[in-house]
Amino acid sequence: MKHRLDISDSYEFEAIGLSCHLRDFKLAWLINKHFRWDLVRETLSVKSSPKSEPHHHACFRYADEDTHLRYILISNRSREGLLIKKLKQFDFLLLAEGYIDMFDRSACMHDLRSISEVQLVQAIDNEPFEKVQYQIFDV
Repeated sequence: MKHRLDISDSYEFEAIGLSCHLRDFKLAWLINKHFRWDLVRETLSVKSSPKSEPHHHACFRYADEDTHLRYILISNRSREGLLIKKLKQFDFLLLAEGYIDMFDRSACMHDLRSISEVQLVQAIDNEPFEKVQYQIFDV
């Protein structure tokens, strides 16, 4: 009898897609205000393949010390194109990572829908992030 060890080499995270016509800093400000977070802006450089030129996307990060969760708000659109082409209907992606059992995606989505400037809030499967997840989470 053979035993096979299958090691998952991916991050455990939850993803939410957002559609709105706000600038990235304005959406981050509204989310900070609504959730009492402190999202801090940086630039995310992502290569879709080793030989390609990087895409630069606005990215905001916040670590919640109480729940041991990290939140990342990423602009899906930049001058260079889409971060994740399969998710072209979303302007922004909100990712939660860490002690994922502490994250209530339904409650978060409900709260995001209460921000009047946000037109669409939808849960996203993790599969489209496979090529870029290490570049997003490894900072």
